[in-house]
Amino acid sequence: MAGNVKRPAIYEMARPMTLREVLDLAGGITFAGWLQRVQVERIESHQKRVVADFDLSAGSDPTQQQKSLETAVRDGDVVKIFPVAGTEQNVVHLEGHVIRPGKYEFRPGMKLTDLLNHDIFLPQVNLEYAEIERLVPPDFHPITIPFHLGKLLSGDPAANFELARFDRIHLFRWDEKGKRSVAIEGLVYQPLEYRLIHGMRIKDLIEAAGGLQKDAQLDRAELTRRRMDPNGIYHVERVNVDLRQALAGSAEHNVPLRDHDRLSVLPMAGLQ
Repeated sequence: MAGNVKRPAIYEMARPMTLREVLDLAGGITFAGWLQRVQVERIESHQKRVVADFDLSAGSDPTQQQKSLETAVRDGDVVKIFPVAGTEQNVVHLEGHVIRPGKYEFRPGMKLTDLLNHDIFLPQVNLEYAEIERLVPPDFHPITIPFHLGKLLSGDPAANFELARFDRIHLFRWDEKGKRSVAIEGLVYQPLEYRLIHGMRIKDLIEAAGGLQKDAQLDRAELTRRRMDPNGIYHVERVNVDLRQALAGSAEHNVPLRDHDRLSVLPMAGLQ
């Protein structure tokens, strides 16, 4: 018995037992156990490892639940109880130039003014630019929604965006926004954020980072950048880049960089 049971351990079976009986033997499932996926892992015919998942939650079909609890547990089986998801479902995050950054309770219908007021800012906050970073279902891709903090505080309803769970609201110091930068990560010698210089390209960024390490993948890197749609909302897009071509000066791959671009240099296949 493993995971979120009260007495996780290896138990000796004196006789054939059901899933219900082995759960009782382990003291039952703890309050943090996830009932929608109770998993039994076993080795079949000395050849392969297989798993079976069972839904024991209150919302599951009662007949199927009883059938699941009567499932025979065999010698050598591992019964796993996974924890409830560690990510809080009803939070927004406040970040940046504020007195008390951190997680705050999200409520349906919540707006920026329910979270932001003059009392939460550090001195010299940027009143002209702030951001909401949002994960959009169903694939939870990120977008950035800029807003004017000064207009919000003066009561402009157009600046008072409704929030969504998992939103990250970021406030800046007055001199932070406007510093144009790019970043590089992965298999380079100095993976850092660099000031974006006019005309800077991928090759320039790699050279600024000290060059590629010997195990860097040359035929593919990933460039992540933000694109603003007609509604003023930023979307994240990813572009594959051939570093061999970029370093050779190919216009197709040695592309000009934009503010907030991030280049990820990947390891060679087999080293990931």
